[in-house]
Amino acid sequence: MRNTGYPPRRKCLPVYSVHWNLNFKIMTAKKVIGFIHLWLGLISGIIVVIVSITGCIMVFEKEIRSVTEPFQYVQTGKVLLPPSQLKKIVEEKSKDKNVGTITYNGPGRSAVVNYMGMKMGSMATNIYVDPYNGQILKIKVMKDDFFRIVLQGHYYLWLPKEIGKVIVPAGVLMFFFLLITGLILWWPKSRKQAGLSFSIRWGAKWKKLNYDLHNVLGFYAMLILLCICTTGLVMGYKWFGQGFYWLTSGGHQLKTAKKPMSKNPVLSDSLNNKADLVWAECLGRKPYVEETAFTFYYPEKKNAAFMVFYNPNKNTHYLRETWYFDQYSLKPLQGKGSGFEAGPYEKAGLGDKIKRMNYDIHTGGILGIWTKVLAFIASLISATLPVTGFYVWWGKRRKKSKATKAATVDREMSLV
Repeated sequence: MRNTGYPPRRKCLPVYSVHWNLNFKIMTAKKVIGFIHLWLGLISGIIVVIVSITGCIMVFEKEIRSVTEPFQYVQTGKVLLPPSQLKKIVEEKSKDKNVGTITYNGPGRSAVVNYMGMKMGSMATNIYVDPYNGQILKIKVMKDDFFRIVLQGHYYLWLPKEIGKVIVPAGVLMFFFLLITGLILWWPKSRKQAGLSFSIRWGAKWKKLNYDLHNVLGFYAMLILLCICTTGLVMGYKWFGQGFYWLTSGGHQLKTAKKPMSKNPVLSDSLNNKADLVWAECLGRKPYVEETAFTFYYPEKKNAAFMVFYNPNKNTHYLRETWYFDQYSLKPLQGKGSGFEAGPYEKAGLGDKIKRMNYDIHTGGILGIWTKVLAFIASLISATLPVTGFYVWWGKRRKKSKATKAATVDREMSLV
């Protein structure tokens, strides 16, 4: 070979070979993602349907109750009865003397006396009382309440709590990854396909229509569903909530909420008399006007404190303030607790504000009726995704089965 003085020319792969390798890798990756999407969907499908449908119902709980429960409204009077009188009236009508909380829901609304308080929570007995004249309007056992039954399905799939609280968050976590993998699978390969990816072919046959309902509706609802899933996981998994707080707060650790305790127990007046003094202190701090709510918690132990939730807007939770009072000295203990709910919302850091808004984002109530409508529609779409996705998979499975049978018949005929 003649030496020209130049280095030998390298052999280059053709351009089409590079494109082929790239396309092959993309196709392989999509197959893996499609496999993950398929099996996560099959495993979590029933969970997603139940959680989504129950979530749809719970979105407008307050609006539905305002129409179906007339005992929530009363004639506005001049003077509110203090907690001691409401407690006495209720206990005279019931054998149970363990009143836990009393909620004043604003002018023109009935007060709610709750048995067992925080120990039983929403599954206790709620007694609706006119806070101006003490008339008992309704006694409701919450375990028989329609919305509490629906909520049990949303939280635990109507299974025992210890089982349901494991299954539901796991299903939501799977659905979170289903949304991500679904977006990757939906992503159009070309501009021509992009036009079809944003619209539903309503006049097409059932298979194509079902495919569009799964892909297109899933894409439009994806951002809202990601918000709902994320906020649900914050409540469902402690590790997820701590990690999300670390991310939104700029690297800070989520503090465990600590309730301040009463000190120096002494013999004194009954809790009823002191409860009225605490109630007067609360009314002196904030005005009792429409849309406000005060929830008054009686101390359950000797070293516990009076606790009051003040909410300037009953339709949301994130603006709520928590006040503590020593049950012996009645001195305010506000600020001695810790956690993301300590103090007014306006003075909270970014991570604490987002944490406080978590429930309202999850339920769609963060910005009022319009975000509730969006949450309702998105939840309704999420309930259809496992169904339409199953039909997509079942159709492909039947098609492959027919093709396999046809190939077998052709092979047997060729051997004859």
